[in-house]
Amino acid sequence: MTCDMDIQNIYNSIAELSREIVRECTARSVKISTAESCTGGMISGAVTSISGSSAVIELGVCSYSNRIKHEILHVPAEVLEQFTEYSVECAAEMAARILRRLKFDNDTITHVRKLVKYHDYPIETTPRAVRRAINTIGETYFSDVLAIKKADMMAQSTYQRQEKEDHLAQVEALYQQILEQNQCVSLKSLALTGNDLIALGIPKGKEIGIVLNELLEDVIAQPEHNNREYLIQLVQKHA
Repeated sequence: MTCDMDIQNIYNSIAELSREIVRECTARSVKISTAESCTGGMISGAVTSISGSSAVIELGVCSYSNRIKHEILHVPAEVLEQFTEYSVECAAEMAARILRRLKFDNDTITHVRKLVKYHDYPIETTPRAVRRAINTIGETYFSDVLAIKKADMMAQSTYQRQEKEDHLAQVEALYQQILEQNQCVSLKSLALTGNDLIALGIPKGKEIGIVLNELLEDVIAQPEHNNREYLIQLVQKHA
């Protein structure tokens, strides 16, 4: 009996979420397109079951087999072979390819690709781990990835919900702290540039990028090291 009630609650939640999606998309004049695999078309099916969904649903592809992923969505064969059809890399390609076929702009495609690829990316609750995650995901996309993580968590079962909420809240707090302290998380805010390295005698070419990334790794570990004098000494020490 309990199992039946749980299943019914899941169906009710999906129906309510689908109604909310249709309401929000209608209000904002937003269209929905889906590219599904393991969900077997359940997402588009849930949304199209709602009255008025025809105004917001534009396209739905259920690419369950690798052949369809490759031939219809144009997911590169090397992605399927290297990462498998269950990987975030494959999911990100599926999203990007369908958006490109619908003639979305490159910024939107890149943004969505990032959200899909990193929505389940593990982030430890330490300042260094959060700085590393911002660097990996990208400063432009990090806050949206956190929002997706929160939405994803709320759509899952309530098992360990409080622990997950607490974990995400700690990550968000550390992220805000990093922003407030203007800590360096990418090459664009590193205190030394490629031109500085050339002036210090580092030869042009790949060596410049290697040294810059080594300096960035040091600064991500210890943000107080993002100091021009310190970094110059570090370069000279290892030259």
